[in-house]
Amino acid sequence: MLTNDEHLHGDDNMPLLNPYDPRIGNGALPSGVSGSANRAYVSEVPDNQSTMGLLNRYTQQSSPYIQNARRGAMEMAAERGTLNGSMAAGNAQRAAIDAAGAVAANDAGLMSAARLKNVDVLNAREAERAAQEMASTMTGVISEANSSAANAQREAALQLQRERRA
Repeated sequence: MLTNDEHLHGDDNMPLLNPYDPRIGNGALPSGVSGSANRAYVSEVPDNQSTMGLLNRYTQQSSPYIQNARRGAMEMAAERGTLNGSMAAGNAQRAAIDAAGAVAANDAGLMSAARLKNVDVLNAREAERAAQEMASTMTGVISEANSSAANAQREAALQLQRERRA
Protein backbone atom coordinates (compact mmCIF):
# COMPACT_ATOMS: atom_id res chain seq x y z
CA MET A 1 0.00 0.00 0.00
CA LEU A 2 1.33 3.42 -0.95
CA THR A 3 1.48 6.26 1.51
CA ASN A 4 0.51 9.79 0.58
CA ASP A 5 4.08 11.05 0.67
CA GLU A 6 5.10 8.47 -1.95
CA HIS A 7 2.73 9.98 -4.52
CA LEU A 8 4.26 12.80 -6.50
CA HIS A 9 1.78 13.16 -9.34
CA GLY A 10 -0.10 11.13 -11.91
CA ASP A 11 -3.64 10.06 -12.65
CA ASP A 12 -5.82 7.67 -10.66
CA ASN A 13 -4.76 4.74 -12.80
CA MET A 14 -1.02 5.08 -12.35
CA PRO A 15 0.27 7.40 -9.61
CA LEU A 16 4.00 7.99 -9.74
CA LEU A 17 6.15 7.03 -6.79
CA ASN A 18 8.79 8.95 -4.99
CA PRO A 19 12.01 8.95 -7.09
CA TYR A 20 13.81 7.24 -4.18
CA ASP A 21 12.74 3.72 -4.96
CA PRO A 22 13.72 0.95 -2.51
CA ARG A 23 14.12 -1.49 -5.42
CA ILE A 24 17.28 0.38 -6.45
CA GLY A 25 20.51 -0.08 -4.48
CA ASN A 26 20.61 3.13 -2.46
CA GLY A 27 17.15 4.17 -3.64
CA ALA A 28 18.19 6.99 -5.96
CA LEU A 29 16.85 6.84 -9.51
CA PRO A 30 18.39 8.69 -12.48
CA SER A 31 17.12 12.21 -13.16
CA GLY A 32 13.69 12.19 -14.82
CA VAL A 33 12.98 8.54 -13.93
CA SER A 34 10.45 7.39 -11.36
CA GLY A 35 8.75 4.17 -10.37
CA SER A 36 5.03 3.82 -11.05
CA ALA A 37 2.36 2.00 -9.10
CA ASN A 38 2.35 -0.88 -11.60
CA ARG A 39 6.05 -1.44 -10.77
CA ALA A 40 7.24 -0.14 -14.15
CA TYR A 41 9.74 2.67 -14.41
CA VAL A 42 8.73 5.73 -16.40
CA SER A 43 10.62 8.68 -17.78
CA GLU A 44 9.65 12.32 -17.82
CA VAL A 45 11.61 15.16 -19.37
CA PRO A 46 12.67 17.56 -16.62
CA ASP A 47 12.24 21.19 -17.67
CA ASN A 48 15.98 21.82 -17.50
CA GLN A 49 16.60 18.94 -19.96
CA SER A 50 13.99 19.90 -22.58
CA THR A 51 15.07 21.66 -25.76
CA MET A 52 13.48 24.90 -24.51
CA GLY A 53 15.10 24.60 -21.09
CA LEU A 54 18.52 24.00 -22.61
CA LEU A 55 18.05 26.80 -25.16
CA ASN A 56 17.13 29.21 -22.36
CA ARG A 57 20.19 28.13 -20.37
CA TYR A 58 22.55 28.40 -23.36
CA THR A 59 21.28 31.84 -24.41
CA GLN A 60 21.23 33.61 -21.03
CA GLN A 61 23.33 36.77 -21.03
CA SER A 62 25.60 35.22 -18.41
CA SER A 63 26.17 31.95 -20.30
CA PRO A 64 29.72 31.28 -21.49
CA TYR A 65 28.31 30.58 -24.96
CA ILE A 66 26.77 34.06 -25.36
CA GLN A 67 29.67 35.82 -23.63
CA ASN A 68 32.10 34.12 -26.01
CA ALA A 69 30.02 35.18 -29.06
CA ARG A 70 29.91 38.79 -27.86
CA ARG A 71 33.62 38.84 -27.01
CA GLY A 72 34.53 37.39 -30.43
CA ALA A 73 32.41 39.99 -32.22
CA MET A 74 33.93 42.84 -30.20
CA GLU A 75 37.45 41.59 -30.95
CA MET A 76 36.64 41.29 -34.65
CA ALA A 77 35.13 44.78 -34.69
CA ALA A 78 38.23 46.17 -32.95
CA GLU A 79 40.52 44.48 -35.47
CA ARG A 80 38.56 45.97 -38.38
CA GLY A 81 38.42 49.35 -36.72
CA THR A 82 34.64 49.30 -36.74
CA LEU A 83 33.27 52.05 -34.51
CA ASN A 84 30.07 50.33 -33.53
CA GLY A 85 31.28 47.28 -31.62
CA SER A 86 28.00 46.93 -29.72
CA MET A 87 26.11 46.50 -33.01
CA ALA A 88 28.56 43.78 -34.03
CA ALA A 89 28.19 42.15 -30.62
CA GLY A 90 24.40 42.22 -30.97
CA ASN A 91 24.59 40.63 -34.41
CA ALA A 92 26.96 37.95 -33.09
CA GLN A 93 24.66 37.29 -30.16
CA ARG A 94 21.68 36.91 -32.50
CA ALA A 95 23.64 34.46 -34.68
CA ALA A 96 24.71 32.53 -31.58
CA ILE A 97 21.10 32.30 -30.37
CA ASP A 98 20.00 31.04 -33.80
CA ALA A 99 22.72 28.37 -33.75
CA ALA A 100 21.97 27.43 -30.12
CA GLY A 101 18.58 26.01 -31.11
CA ALA A 102 20.18 23.14 -33.01
CA VAL A 103 22.70 22.55 -30.22
CA ALA A 104 19.96 22.52 -27.57
CA ALA A 105 17.79 20.15 -29.62
CA ASN A 106 20.73 17.79 -30.11
CA ASP A 107 21.66 17.88 -26.42
CA ALA A 108 18.04 17.30 -25.37
CA GLY A 109 17.91 14.32 -27.74
CA LEU A 110 21.07 12.84 -26.23
CA MET A 111 19.77 13.32 -22.68
CA SER A 112 16.43 11.79 -23.63
CA ALA A 113 18.11 8.77 -25.23
CA ALA A 114 20.21 8.23 -22.09
CA ARG A 115 17.16 8.59 -19.84
CA LEU A 116 15.16 6.11 -21.95
CA LYS A 117 18.08 3.66 -21.90
CA ASN A 118 18.10 3.92 -18.10
CA VAL A 119 14.36 3.18 -18.03
CA ASP A 120 14.84 0.18 -20.36
CA VAL A 121 17.61 -1.22 -18.15
CA LEU A 122 15.58 -0.68 -14.97
CA ASN A 123 12.46 -2.28 -16.46
CA ALA A 124 14.46 -5.23 -17.82
CA ARG A 125 16.01 -5.76 -14.40
CA GLU A 126 12.59 -5.58 -12.74
CA ALA A 127 11.14 -8.06 -15.28
CA GLU A 128 14.05 -10.46 -14.64
CA ARG A 129 13.55 -10.16 -10.88
CA ALA A 130 9.82 -10.84 -11.28
CA ALA A 131 10.54 -13.85 -13.53
CA GLN A 132 12.98 -15.25 -10.95
CA GLU A 133 10.43 -14.72 -8.19
CA MET A 134 7.76 -16.48 -10.25
CA ALA A 135 10.13 -19.37 -11.07
CA SER A 136 10.95 -19.74 -7.39
CA THR A 137 7.26 -19.73 -6.49
CA MET A 138 6.47 -22.25 -9.22
CA THR A 139 9.31 -24.50 -8.04
CA GLY A 140 7.79 -24.48 -4.56
CA VAL A 141 4.30 -25.20 -5.92
CA ILE A 142 5.58 -28.05 -8.10
CA SER A 143 7.62 -29.48 -5.24
CA GLU A 144 4.58 -29.35 -2.96
CA ALA A 145 2.42 -30.97 -5.64
CA ASN A 146 5.01 -33.71 -6.18
CA SER A 147 5.21 -34.30 -2.45
CA SER A 148 1.42 -34.49 -2.18
CA ALA A 149 1.29 -36.88 -5.11
CA ALA A 150 3.99 -39.06 -3.55
CA ASN A 151 2.09 -39.11 -0.24
CA ALA A 152 -1.14 -40.03 -2.02
CA GLN A 153 0.65 -42.79 -3.88
CA ARG A 154 2.09 -44.17 -0.61
CA GLU A 155 -1.35 -44.02 1.03
CA ALA A 156 -2.88 -45.86 -1.94
CA ALA A 157 -0.17 -48.54 -1.77
CA LEU A 158 -0.75 -48.99 1.97
CA GLN A 159 -4.50 -49.20 1.44
CA LEU A 160 -3.98 -51.80 -1.26
CA GLN A 161 -1.76 -53.84 1.12
CA ARG A 162 -4.41 -53.64 3.83
CA GLU A 163 -7.12 -54.79 1.46
CA ARG A 164 -5.02 -57.72 0.29
CA ARG A 165 -4.40 -58.83 3.89
CA ALA A 166 -8.00 -58.59 4.85
